Amino acid sequence: MRVYLEAYGCTMNFAETSMLREAYKISGYDIVESPQDADLVVVGSCVVIEHTERKVLKRIKEFVSMGKKVVVIGCMPLARAELLEELDVIGIPSVELESRYEELGIQINPYTCVPKLNRVDVAIPIAQGCLGNCSYCITKLARGNLKSKSIDYIVNYVRKAISMGYREIRLTAQDTGDYGKDIGTDIAELVEKISSLEGDFRIRVGMMSPQPAEKFKRILDAFDNEKVYKFFHIPVQSGDDDVLKDMGRRYTVDDFISNVEMIKERFENYTLSTDIIVGYPMEDENSFKKSMDLVKKTSPNIVNITRFSPRPGTKAFHYKPLPGSIVKKRSRELTKLVMKIGLKNNLKLLGKDFNVLVVEKGRGDSMLTRTDFYRPVVLKGKLPIGTFTQAKVIGITHAYLVGKEKREEGRQRDV
Repeated sequence: MRVYLEAYGCTMNFAETSMLREAYKISGYDIVESPQDADLVVVGSCVVIEHTERKVLKRIKEFVSMGKKVVVIGCMPLARAELLEELDVIGIPSVELESRYEELGIQINPYTCVPKLNRVDVAIPIAQGCLGNCSYCITKLARGNLKSKSIDYIVNYVRKAISMGYREIRLTAQDTGDYGKDIGTDIAELVEKISSLEGDFRIRVGMMSPQPAEKFKRILDAFDNEKVYKFFHIPVQSGDDDVLKDMGRRYTVDDFISNVEMIKERFENYTLSTDIIVGYPMEDENSFKKSMDLVKKTSPNIVNITRFSPRPGTKAFHYKPLPGSIVKKRSRELTKLVMKIGLKNNLKLLGKDFNVLVVEKGRGDSMLTRTDFYRPVVLKGKLPIGTFTQAKVIGITHAYLVGKEKREEGRQRDV
């Protein structure tokens, strides 16, 4: 049988779909690159915002109209099951994938499979669900409460991935800061255990909500290792404590600021990524100004800006939405600020030398590399993916650095 797989949304969805692809290969199926050539189509679905949900649903309907057997995994089968009721598809929520994989005709638990990808990075889901209950979040309805994978499972998975040549290990979850709270451990211990493995690789820890100072210090201790990217994805969502309270977030603006200040004190170079929801129904002009002020104060390198999208089944779905024109205006205003801060942050790195990992081919005759603090550096020429080299920053944009390989001080070394 020939299988085609397509994924949408977060890193976890792509990771699960990739593991499932490998399980099909092991089970003797042929993986094809076009749905027209497939007997079976598997869709890793996402419903986090309405726009993505519509896109996924349209795609599913296209596959059904082609007469294909369709399996839908990811978040839609639980969080938006009603959308699939009238369609001739099989829905298996990702949280049930390990217990129901035989229904897919495969002979091995997908979560035991390290996918063979033609790239340097691999994502590993370390937990399902979270301990939060945010007013706007439909993912909670799909992924449920926290269910962490054991440290032994994750370390063994990473060990195998390293042996297969992967150089960038991405730890992913709905909230990596929650990892281990249900099994008596935490993300710091996990990172320390993975860092102790032999090999020249990097660990990228995924999104974690702002943490209490004492716990965050432990996390920073674990990050103080050359194998761990100094990359911090800490979503604040709003600069107004009243809005955060209505959102059901488990921290204050000061908690976020404290985390950022601790990072700055600990590391000379780092990349700070955050998320902000623009146009949340309780956000007034003063609330939005507070978000703008917070971005100015903390100077994140990356801000993922999302316009509020009401999701069925959530508390915020019943709120009166703000006028679309206001939301668009605020989004544009914040985007301009983020680009300005990005230029200012990257300008500080001009002329400096950094160790970089070659991660993928860029546009034209260039390669995309990453510094030890995960800042993207574009280098001209062809370099072996998965190798380390030295680069001097010779140019900048708001989003990435432009570098020149320092051949005279040592060609890239194999790992």
